[in-house]
Amino acid sequence: MTFQYSTQKMLMVLGIRLAPALFFYYLALIMHEAFYVGAALLLVEALVEIYFMRKRGYAKIEGNRITRIQFFGQKTLEVEDILSTFVYNDEWTFRSHNREIRIDKNAVQKKQQAVLLEKMTAIRQGIS
Repeated sequence: MTFQYSTQKMLMVLGIRLAPALFFYYLALIMHEAFYVGAALLLVEALVEIYFMRKRGYAKIEGNRITRIQFFGQKTLEVEDILSTFVYNDEWTFRSHNREIRIDKNAVQKKQQAVLLEKMTAIRQGIS
């Protein structure tokens, strides 16, 4: 099952990505021309990242595989390889010998949080 980003998380990322674009825009108003290109590139990057987040989702748990989807690549961990699991402040950390995946429950849509919690609890009990 693919878990989607929450609206709050997407708005936070959009705000963080738009801040440099606004800075370059204000520089362009003062210094002209070259900074308009920088502002436009940063704005396009922000919109592409939000589209990517909306399209691909946050994490995927299928069968015996946990995948954390990121803008540049993705991290995958087999359930059999998990050595330890930590939970702190609704953030689950799964560790193997050479990998670590962190999944934040609050970054997932509210309607999917119960299913995510159920699946991650089952994984945790399965490795104990």
